This record gives sequence, C-alpha cells and structure tokens, in this order.
Amino acid sequence: MKNISSIFVAALLSGSCGLVAQTDAVPNELFGKVKIALAEGINSPDLDFSPIYFKNGIIFTSDRLRFGDKGSGNPNKQFNDLFFSEQMGDVSFKAPERIKALNSKFHDGIASFSEKDEKLYFTRNNQKGTILNTKKAKRLKIYVSSYVNDAWTEPQAVSFNVEKYSTCHPSVSADGQTMYFASNRPGGLGGMDIYVTHLENGKWSEPVNMGPDINTDKNEIFPFSDGNGTLFFSSEGHNNMGGLDLFAAQEVVNPHMTGDDNWEVSNLGTPFNSPADDFGFIGNAGGDKGFFTSGREGGNGRDDIYGWKTIEETPVEPVLASKRVKVIDAVTGLELPMTEVVLSEANRPGSINRYTTAKDGMVRFDWNKTSNYVVATEKNGYEKYDKVFQAAEMSDDVIVIRLNPVADIVDATRVNKKPTKVIAKVDPTTKVEAYEEDIDNFIAKGEKTETTSLETGQLIELNHIYYAFDKYELKESAKVELDKVVTLLRQYPEMEIDLNSHTDSRGSDSYNQWLSTERAKSAVDYIVSQGIERRRVTAKGYGESVPVNECLNTMKCSEDKHQMNRRTEFRILNLGEKSILKSDTSKPKKMTFQGGGTPPGDLPVIQSVYYPSSQTDLSTSDKDNLRSIVEMMKKNDGMTVQVASFTDAVGNADFNQELSERRAQRVANYMSSQGIRAKRIAVVGYGENYSTDMDSKNRRTDILVTNPGGVDMSALLEK
Repeated sequence: MKNISSIFVAALLSGSCGLVAQTDAVPNELFGKVKIALAEGINSPDLDFSPIYFKNGIIFTSDRLRFGDKGSGNPNKQFNDLFFSEQMGDVSFKAPERIKALNSKFHDGIASFSEKDEKLYFTRNNQKGTILNTKKAKRLKIYVSSYVNDAWTEPQAVSFNVEKYSTCHPSVSADGQTMYFASNRPGGLGGMDIYVTHLENGKWSEPVNMGPDINTDKNEIFPFSDGNGTLFFSSEGHNNMGGLDLFAAQEVVNPHMTGDDNWEVSNLGTPFNSPADDFGFIGNAGGDKGFFTSGREGGNGRDDIYGWKTIEETPVEPVLASKRVKVIDAVTGLELPMTEVVLSEANRPGSINRYTTAKDGMVRFDWNKTSNYVVATEKNGYEKYDKVFQAAEMSDDVIVIRLNPVADIVDATRVNKKPTKVIAKVDPTTKVEAYEEDIDNFIAKGEKTETTSLETGQLIELNHIYYAFDKYELKESAKVELDKVVTLLRQYPEMEIDLNSHTDSRGSDSYNQWLSTERAKSAVDYIVSQGIERRRVTAKGYGESVPVNECLNTMKCSEDKHQMNRRTEFRILNLGEKSILKSDTSKPKKMTFQGGGTPPGDLPVIQSVYYPSSQTDLSTSDKDNLRSIVEMMKKNDGMTVQVASFTDAVGNADFNQELSERRAQRVANYMSSQGIRAKRIAVVGYGENYSTDMDSKNRRTDILVTNPGGVDMSALLEK
C-alpha cells in the first residue's frame, strides 16, 4: 500500500475485472450463514467503495469521473467524489449521481451520516498550501455538512483536525454523540490508528487513541460502529488473511474496575475477507445485512461494493439409531442396576437426558448419528465416570462402561489383588497399603514421563481448566481435573499447595490481574468445598505477567499460543508424609552394595544409582530400588541416610560439582515424595573429586547409612 496519508487508501488498490454472481451462503462465526453479491448499478471499472446508508439509498465514494487538469497538472487525473444512488432491491441501485454541494476540487469521500441531527461527516483533502500532485500530497481532514430542507450546507472542518497529519474515515453513532476516525497523528502505535471522540456540550472532546487492543504497528482504518456496540474496522495487522482485512471488536466491560475495559478483536473471516483488500463495512440496524468493499477477483473494477445478508438455516432432522449403554463393576464384571447415566450431545448445549440402568445394567436410547456424546455416570461406592464419545466410535450397538470401585479399609486386601486402580478410604492417622489414584496425570512442566514423581517445590500444570470468556466460574470439565487435586491432597494429608492462574496478554494488565485472581479463587473454593482445609490451599493470580511463550502485548500470536498462556497450575509448598502407600505385590528386589569406591566418611553403601553422561533423571528401575530403601526407613524411624553423588572427570570441574549436587537432590526429593521427611536425608555432591579410571562407575549417587536406627546393618550387608 502506497502513500496512505495522501489520499483515501482505497484509491491506490487494484483488482481484476470481470463479473461475479452472488455466492452460496458461507458459515461465519459472527453472523451465522452469510451470502454476498456484487452490488448492481453502482460499480464501475474504477474505484467504488465505502458505502453508507442515507435516506432511501446509499452515499458512496468513487473516482469514476475524469475532470482533466483541475489544478493538478495531470489531464488524466481522477479524484474521489461522493455519489448518491437510490436503492431498488437488496443489491440493486439506480444510476449514481454526483453530490455537487459536497465535492471540492480534489478528493472528497468516505462519509458517515448522523440520523439524529442529520449531519454528514466526510473526508476531504486539506486545500491549504501547495497544489496537489503526486510528490507534494495534501493531508486529510474531516468536514461536516448539515442536511437542511433537502440541501447540504457549506462543509466546515471539525475541531480535532491536526495540521501536518491526516484525520479521516469518520464513523459517527446514530445519536451523533460518538465518533471513531483514523489518524496518523503523533502518539499512535504506528501507521494509521483509530481514535474516538465524544460530543460534550456541543464540542468534540480531545480524541483518545483506542489502544493496543485495536491498533497495531500497521494501519488500522475505515472504522464503523453499529448500534449494538461492535466496532468494525480494517487492518493490515492482527490475525490477517492478506492485505486489508475486516475485523470486529467487542468491548469487554470489567464490572469491578470502572473504566478498566478492553476490546476482544476477531477477524471477520469468510466470506468478508479475501487475499485482496477488504474494507468499508456497514450493517443495518437489525444487524442482518449491509455492504462492504473488496478488491477481490471477479468484480467490475479495481474496488467494488458488495452486499451481504445473513441466511436463516433450516434445522436438520437428526438421523437416529438405537443404542444401549451397559454399566458394570470393573473388578467383578457384574452389572450395576439403578445407576444414573447422563447423556448430552457435545455439540448441542442443553441437550441433557438422564436415565437409570435396569436390572441388566442397561439403558436404551436414540442416538443422533451426527453428534458426539458426553456420557457420565455416578454411583455410590464407585469413582465418577465421564467420557466424550465421537460419532465414529459408535459402531457397536452396546457401549460398556466399567466403573472402578472405591474400597474401604476392610476391602484393602481384596483390592490389592486386582489389577484395578481404586481409592482406599482410610482414617487420616492410619497407614494402609492400597492402590493409589493415578497421579501420572499430574505431569511436571517440561517432563513427559509416566514415572514422574512429586517433589516439594514442584510446579504442576493442570489440563482442561477452562473458563467461559470474561468469566471466572468453573466449568464442569474443570471440576473433573480439580477432583484429581482433591484426591492428591487426601493422599497427602500434610500437603500444602499454592494454586496459580494465568491469562493471555489480550486486555489490560490490571483487568487480567483481577480476572486471574478471581479464577484462582474459584478453583480453591471448589477444592475446599470437597472437604479440604482452606489453610492447605492458597490462591494467586499472575495475570499476563508470566507467559510461557513470546505472546506479549505487542506480539501477534495464534489462538493456540494464547491458550498456552491461559493456564492453571499449582506448586507444592509442603509435601508432608503420605498416608496411603503404593502397594507392591511383587517380591522385594535384592539390594546391591557396589558403590564403585568408598566416599569420605567410610559409611556403608546400601544402594547406588548410575547415570548416562550429564543426565540427572531417575529410571523406573532406579525408583523401584529406592522404594525398597524407603520401606526400610519407614519401618525404622531412627534410620537416617546420606545421599552422596559423584561425576566423572569429563568437562569443567564447576559444572561437574553442580551436576553432582543436582543428582543428589533429585534422589533426595524422590525419597521425600515417597513419605520420608527431609530431615532424615543428608545431601552432598562431590563432583569429580573422587573419580577413578572407570567413568561409568564414577557417574553415580550412593545411599549411605548415617544412623541405622533399629536396622541390623551387619545382617543386611551379609545378604
């Protein structure tokens, strides 16, 4: 785009010629199904753009007339003028007429009409100074003319024009009290920005830049405000399909902080936007039809005016099939009668049906073949169940749901013999072996391993904690994820966590801070409602201050990247000792005692962990071996150990020292996560100080007994 401030932007755009018929209806996120058609009777081979409603037709801008020299020095020079055309049908018009009273020697156009006081605001070249030519172009100003007794008064410049800078593209509200316009005046974000001004006591207020929600470092132009509070505009920035795109901005009001509002901006998408320039959008009072301008292929000229309207969709009758859901006990395989089954169509909110299983554990219903379904059950003595079934998964006539039982203490022995994950109900002061809840869903950030352990200080991200836009109330799907946190807190009665909520960068900093805090509080309130003491769970909102990627205020990012920043996490402040131990029905593994050398202090080594070069992670077998030491320490409260780590001599000595300390701490943290208090574990890193010629033996962490407590070490070491 060339020389955007010298003329009206659209006059510099080009397209291809030809005819285009109306399109088929196209789905659009904002308007539903939309049909567009090239307007008839007003488009020419030249530029025709930016229509507005006026009386029984439209006023639009065009450069179709050639006026010879007209003071420009160019006999073929074309100038933008304002035209009126009476509307005959949805997209058909009478032959346009030039509005002589509003047009000057040079460019005039891109107007907006205030119905209440019958004033027309439009853009005109500033006519002071040097004559207009391609090298010394005039700036733009907004003028106003009143429509009195079917005639236009002499246009007058508005008060907020700025010399040496362009002020153009007005859009005035129906009551004439608010105006949006474009300008490249100082203080903007770059290129042309959109500003707003208000009529106060008969005078326009000092214009205010709409800020980074609307404006980017590129050009934002051609604003239009409908009667419902939506601001439409065109931009070369934001999430753009090519050239100028049409965008819709809707104001988000913060009810808790007066004046601290922000705008949610979305690309209008197809059929409004194309790879060419699309701009000059207007809509009627009903919001179901209007016009816009496009330079896309298939028009009459370089830019053309198109009509658009929404199309009501004919409801599609569902294709039904008879289906059955059978609910059984996952351990015994027995049918579960009198179980509530809730079914709802995933893509049709509110379509909820409740059933109760018969004696055979079955419910029967009509399944819409085109829909995905959410199936949920809840029965006393069993874990809650919910799953989304895709339509493609429904090939079987019977869907079997297996419910995992929740076992009491008296059933713990039976439970431990079954390969089923269950939760054991135990008194908080009682330690009993049982299968523990699947905590592998709590994956530490940056680690993707099924054997991830829990450690004090660990930051754990929760999946599927979603909120409605601008809301902080929890969705039902979020409660399912938080139930896992509740389970974990019950398993670790001394655990304390800090639950954190984050937002993306869109919106003001203060609003995002408030919203994230409220969201964190709502999550904590739910956890407390499930019987967890409030003192164990604190809430904190970080707003947009801790992004996980580059999506800051000024960055243009995809929705997926913004979603990464809209997250909920919790940090383990204190792990405490666990009340429920993970059962191990296999035979205890025999301990090994080869430490690859004796460390300082000459303490007995009862276990060693070996590492690949530069690694710190613990393997599954490492953790299995460490658990045998953990069990020994739990049976002997007086036993204490030292975790000592060594490296080979490859690399920098400082790096090796730090590496050994990290390896030792990782082992100590794992033992703590299994229920051993940190004060019973000493941690030391020796780096490469005691390395030998065998690198594979040097890269190790030894577990040494500093106080055997009640353990017979001589008997142990003789095995």
